[in-house]
Amino acid sequence: MQKLARMGSKICQGQRLEGQKALYKVLRPLSRNDENLWLASDPNSKVVLIKSAPPTRLENEIEALKLCQGHKSVRQLVDVIHNPQSLVLEYLDRTLYEASCEQKLDRWDVKRAVKSALDGLAVLHAHKRAHTDIKPNNILANNSTGNARFGTIQLGDLGDSVSEDVNTNNGEHIISAPIYRAPEVMLNARWTVAVDIWSLGATAICYLLRRHLFVPHGLEPGDEHFALAVLILQNKYFGPFPEKFFQLLDDEGAAVLRYAINQCGEETHSFAKIDPRTINSEDKEFILYLMKPDPRDRPSAIDALMHPWLNGV
Repeated sequence: MQKLARMGSKICQGQRLEGQKALYKVLRPLSRNDENLWLASDPNSKVVLIKSAPPTRLENEIEALKLCQGHKSVRQLVDVIHNPQSLVLEYLDRTLYEASCEQKLDRWDVKRAVKSALDGLAVLHAHKRAHTDIKPNNILANNSTGNARFGTIQLGDLGDSVSEDVNTNNGEHIISAPIYRAPEVMLNARWTVAVDIWSLGATAICYLLRRHLFVPHGLEPGDEHFALAVLILQNKYFGPFPEKFFQLLDDEGAAVLRYAINQCGEETHSFAKIDPRTINSEDKEFILYLMKPDPRDRPSAIDALMHPWLNGV
């Protein structure tokens, strides 16, 4: 007979974990490099994902997932386990980043991914809550049993989602990875849910081009000047920043942005000039629609869903 997990114990293969709704048998880790994600089976032998994290992060994710309960575009919360503290989530076969590394996503699947993300963001944003970690790894998919490459596509990993009214939204609360981080966050300005729209644009570019647009040459993410170099690339591809953007910045942020602008010189709006053989004009127009340097100029998730680029998806 296999043992139940004890109070405070770590998850390990073969354990039986007692949730509020059911008992789950731990099968194996999702990957060798992450001891916080485990595959398990429910009483009906359906595969689910067990996710452990610090209590405050789990509580935050539960709160966000409850807002999205029953929403088809967001990976759903199945159950909660108290010992050890963890979530039971729907299992999806892969991240779309993994899939895109194996084989380039076709435009239809990129559109499906963007639409699913926008659907989920519309729910969160209605509660003034930002996801804050939109990136290629956090849009998930099931393999298809039919002719299509993917079945269900959903937005995942809501553990970092937070209200835009959080007390630390004053330059102290740094969100998202730098290469997907919106300019206003780079410059320690107060941010809104519009940060997710910028990050989704950067994610769509990664899917379409199979590369990250904002990776500075010769620098690593831990380097002191990495974030500044990303800001310079943001101005290069999607600048110039409008003068009204400076209204959002303190003196230090304004000085940093002036420096970044000077480093670019006249080389701005470069994304619009990318060869159409690399990214077609319709894709380019939609990305430019999302990635406005001033967050007040970006569309809401609901407005973006109405864009012609997503017609028929």
